[in-house]
Amino acid sequence: MFFSKNRDYFIFLQERGNKMITNKKEKTEPVLVNIIAQNTLIKGEMECKGDVRLEGSFEGSLKCEGKVVISETGRFRGDLFCNNADIAGYIDGDITVVGLLHLRSHAKLNANITTNKISIEEGAVFNGTCTMNKQSSKENNINKQNLAAVSHT
Repeated sequence: MFFSKNRDYFIFLQERGNKMITNKKEKTEPVLVNIIAQNTLIKGEMECKGDVRLEGSFEGSLKCEGKVVISETGRFRGDLFCNNADIAGYIDGDITVVGLLHLRSHAKLNANITTNKISIEEGAVFNGTCTMNKQSSKENNINKQNLAAVSHT
């Protein structure tokens, strides 16, 4: 599907669950969204530059340079390393988020969390540890570069 709203600004392309969004004026790289659908189970390791939306189940290691969204039906077991995360489902494992970790009201976590910022809605359940790393912008950029380097290996 192709959608154009003012050709000078936006081009939107959607194909088989992956989205590519380009802002021509800013000349940014496309944002890719990987969707793991409900009733799908993936086991193993996954590395990606774009965003991930988990509506099914994932067991293993996930390294993502973008944002990870785990919907209410999403289940994650393993190690998660990402830039930002928005969680409404279930997680069992270790989570490292460089930026903001947002726990929605339906989120259930048995996890050890390391993040710079956390937001927890009323109703979310969290069992485990949380380490807050308030860092300077320079340190944050170094962590983002490390995330990028890990994703390239």
